[in-house]
Amino acid sequence: MNVLAPAAARASLQQRRDEAPRGAYLKNAWYAIAWSDEIGRSLFPRTILDTPIVLFRDTEDRVVALRDRCPHRFAPLHRGTLSGGIVQCPYHGLQFDSAGRCVHNPHGSGVLPKAATVPAYPAVERFMLVWLWMGVPELADESKLPDFSYVDDPALTTIKGMVQGAGHYELYADNIMDLGHAQFLHTGLGAPAFTKGAREVRQEGETVWSNVASLNEELAPLHAAIKQLVGRRLDWWVDVRWNAPANMDLTLYVDEVGGSRQTAKWFDRNFHVITPQTTTSSFYFWALSRNYRVNDTELSLQLKAGLDAAFADEDKPMIVAQQAAMGGEGFWDLHPVLLPCDAGAIRARRVLAKLIAAETQEATGLASPE
Repeated sequence: MNVLAPAAARASLQQRRDEAPRGAYLKNAWYAIAWSDEIGRSLFPRTILDTPIVLFRDTEDRVVALRDRCPHRFAPLHRGTLSGGIVQCPYHGLQFDSAGRCVHNPHGSGVLPKAATVPAYPAVERFMLVWLWMGVPELADESKLPDFSYVDDPALTTIKGMVQGAGHYELYADNIMDLGHAQFLHTGLGAPAFTKGAREVRQEGETVWSNVASLNEELAPLHAAIKQLVGRRLDWWVDVRWNAPANMDLTLYVDEVGGSRQTAKWFDRNFHVITPQTTTSSFYFWALSRNYRVNDTELSLQLKAGLDAAFADEDKPMIVAQQAAMGGEGFWDLHPVLLPCDAGAIRARRVLAKLIAAETQEATGLASPE
């Protein structure tokens, strides 16, 4: 009989607590599903959390989100028609309103089957995105949305984009919480400060911060050129705030030597919102708001092209390769070697696993294993 040594047994128990069950999601949370400008008065399908959803705007321009499956013969509703905020199934013509209730049955006497309902998901438009509450509808709480209000600040210029690809959503979140990869994966950036800079990781409730400071140093060459600060020694900080399930705010503050985040003359505020499509694929929504060269349209186009390329051609292929190399095994099952740059990402993983475990326990009424 194999008996684990005490230290190994403790590590194994901690591993089980640090990783959510395979395929488990935090349900009572807001997930970005689309940009607001993607949704109009036509049927828009998208899958998140392994759940097919159909979205559209009703006659009052409100976003509606329904399960993309007719309860009769399970036909995808997005293949049907939309008229006056009513969705008609493409297979047998049952019609559903924005609450998912069947309002018309063209067959027989026209009696509406009591079971003919489609799940509807609370939807909110905020920060240029459409967010869905994927858990118990009565628990939907807009105060739990992450704060990205800077994208609505008219004094700032904002650009945005989205990447979709293979890879578990926590791998994409790790990528932002650990900026130590920038020196090696984004070689055009030239950012050794993310590897050697003073690092601070802290947790405030369920919020995790992973910050890097670089004082009296030059900016990475690309950032210096964009901000027209080439050759100048400056104080700068990169702060990353994580909130479950995978919503991150990344701010680059730049100030004169001896300055502070509060007095920073130049800053970029970014959000990185990762939504699981399936257990092995994700949607990655990003936006960047800046307070410098705000009227420079050409710079905005260049920044968008550069960020699109960095995320789609550098980050995404690496994460796709990671997912493939893991061969279907869990993150902790592979016993990863941990480096100082991993501290923020690991803290976030542990918080998320704890939240999922608590939610599962509450839903099932079962006690967590000791």
